[in-house]
Amino acid sequence: HHQQLQLQQRSQNTHFQKTRPSPRQVLKAVAKAHNTVEKGSFSVRLTGESPHPVFIPDEPFTEREFAGAPVWAWIALMTNFAAGPVASILAMLQALLSQKQQKDALQEQLQQLGNHKPRFAYLDMWRFVCLVILMMSDNNPMFEAHIRSNVLAVQHWHMPLLVFVSGTCFSLASTCTTEIVAQLLRCFSLGTFINWLALMYARVPWWLGGSACGVTFSMRCVLGLTCCMVAGAPLKELLKTTNQKRVSTGSYAITTLLVFNSAWIMLLQRGDFMTETQAQFLRVLAQAAVSLLITTFGLHMLPRSSHGLIGWGLFAWIFVTRIAHPEPQLGLWFHLVEVFLFAMVAQHRPLRGQAVIGSYFCQWWPLGVLLIGTLLQPGVNLRQDLHPSQEIQGRARFYVVESIAVLAIATVPWANQDLFPVAGRIRGIAFVASRWASFAFITSFAIRKAAPTALWGSLVVVASAIPFATMTRRFHS
Repeated sequence: HHQQLQLQQRSQNTHFQKTRPSPRQVLKAVAKAHNTVEKGSFSVRLTGESPHPVFIPDEPFTEREFAGAPVWAWIALMTNFAAGPVASILAMLQALLSQKQQKDALQEQLQQLGNHKPRFAYLDMWRFVCLVILMMSDNNPMFEAHIRSNVLAVQHWHMPLLVFVSGTCFSLASTCTTEIVAQLLRCFSLGTFINWLALMYARVPWWLGGSACGVTFSMRCVLGLTCCMVAGAPLKELLKTTNQKRVSTGSYAITTLLVFNSAWIMLLQRGDFMTETQAQFLRVLAQAAVSLLITTFGLHMLPRSSHGLIGWGLFAWIFVTRIAHPEPQLGLWFHLVEVFLFAMVAQHRPLRGQAVIGSYFCQWWPLGVLLIGTLLQPGVNLRQDLHPSQEIQGRARFYVVESIAVLAIATVPWANQDLFPVAGRIRGIAFVASRWASFAFITSFAIRKAAPTALWGSLVVVASAIPFATMTRRFHS
């Protein structure tokens, strides 16, 4: 028995010698823990069968670091910084190669939109309102409870209407797509740089969260909008073509059909190798491909007099699929892409009867407000746009309200202008207010991080509107 105890003790000592960390690893763990003691937490783990605990930070060790941050985080950060300048250089090269085409397109666009000044004021006002709501909903502790409680039904309309306005402006823009994308990427790079400076000033690890998520928190919407414009650029060209060029829709239709078929084939053959998030990505990707197919085949198959039905088919597909199946988190972003495409279609191929519907909205809006108030779900303290209800009745009540809001903003501008007049003074204020909202959206996250409290951050953001307010008189004059 004594010999067996000696053998067992010797075996444990040998195993401990093999599994115990080296002195260099222990010192590195202690140094890492000392540097992150204010931000992180620690876990106690026994190495092998050793009775001595080793304190290891929650995050794994990073072998290669530079200036206190992992190398991969610096690479992602530099890529974000360089996106805007690189896109600007490419846009300048394209502009030098196609100056004459841009002049012809600009003259044609001005001739088509000569009598639509109230429409731009209408879009500017809604862009201002939606951007303000978006700033309030982006991890702002002062207004988080209001957004979660769905005050004024903001969950139903602030993101879809903002994307709809962006899609409408993109379809109306005479500037080439490369220049528009370059402008957005410049805003993305500038906002990322400002966020990085604010996080460095606040001594917050900006690389935590994966892919430098901290510095791109508020700029992900800009990047998503850029992706919408890149995906919708071929569709914009198709919508602007005449009947003689309808044959060019074939390549676009084939591409979207391949995307749809590939997504569904992978879904049907998925097994244990595919997670639920990957399956959801393929599902919503297939739904977005169907949205493109509806538009493409409608432009190719239907006569020009029936193109007003394309938007109605796309509108029905977008909201029926959302009611039929819940798509949390990732589904919201693809849903916004579909709303962006619907805005482009509604602009170039007006909905059949949309002027009449817009007049009804202007005349009977109190009944519409009463209907929306009836459909709202009180007491649900949840972001239902990010986490839809698991019951079809709850999803129907949510998306019917959203569909009413999207249909209203799509049809009201086409109604009689006497029903919705926009004075010249209001037009100037709306223009400057939308520009301030864009500026505040880019800088609000950085200001809140650098400010001592959330209240001071909000006050600074509001105070930044004063210089823009002084510009209103000059713009009006």
